[in-house]
Amino acid sequence: MEKKSIENYITDRANPVIVESGEFLEQSRDNLVKYHELAERISRETGVVKGRIFINYLLNYVNNWHKIDDKWYFYKTNSDGFSLINELMGVKISKYFGLDTVDYKLAKLRQPGKQDEIGLISENVCVPGTKYLTCWDYNLCNYQNLDVIKYGIRHLCVTPEAYQLFADDIKKLFVRDFYSQQLERTGYNIMLRQTSEGPRLDHLFDYERSFDSPDYRIIRNQFGQFGLYRKQCREYVLGDDCFQESLNRFMDADINSFIEQVEDENGIDMGDVLKSHYRVKEKNLKRAVANSKILR
Repeated sequence: MEKKSIENYITDRANPVIVESGEFLEQSRDNLVKYHELAERISRETGVVKGRIFINYLLNYVNNWHKIDDKWYFYKTNSDGFSLINELMGVKISKYFGLDTVDYKLAKLRQPGKQDEIGLISENVCVPGTKYLTCWDYNLCNYQNLDVIKYGIRHLCVTPEAYQLFADDIKKLFVRDFYSQQLERTGYNIMLRQTSEGPRLDHLFDYERSFDSPDYRIIRNQFGQFGLYRKQCREYVLGDDCFQESLNRFMDADINSFIEQVEDENGIDMGDVLKSHYRVKEKNLKRAVANSKILR
């Protein structure tokens, strides 16, 4: 897919949220203490783990956090319009499949002495006092096929009901990511929330690397793999009600509805080429699912 600037898609109807950057900390040894102090404050007020805000200059999101009307927001820039629109499409797709998600909105970042920049902004979804962890924290990474559901998570849940809720979270995530060919569902962008009865999948984010894979048979994420023609996957999916319900929603999904919502709410025009790209991807994915006979 050709990568164009987001400015190519913005119309006069667009009304991006204005973000005033305020003081921008340059990456330098002199600012190291300030970075840690700001990261501590942001973590305390947002509930986001400090290590996800600042560890060192390789993991540094201090300047991405902005306080607007006494609420914390995360500003995210994208290198091209396709990636940014994927983020907006991803929100609609996650909601369609019944999964919590951050809510991205078009934003304009104003930085002193620099040209305004178009990106995305999302209100903080974390709750101070709640414990948030990753797949790595629970040692839930690199399972084969769907083994994480069968063997990996059961011991983390206090009750059978809690296990079922967490398992269904993961099943919906596999189908949701298969629909959009999500290529970047790593341990860092699967956020889990610890409850008194066990972990639950929390708000999803990071959808930029979507609808750009040539493989219509399998999706991989940090939990494992969902493959249309893998024997172990097929047997499990064919016998599981949640997978079947999610796959039926998959077949009923309408990419045109997602396109219209994103265009109307953000004042953008994707143009014929990008719209056709999304439609062809959805058509090929639905054909692959139908041909696989993975639906009962």
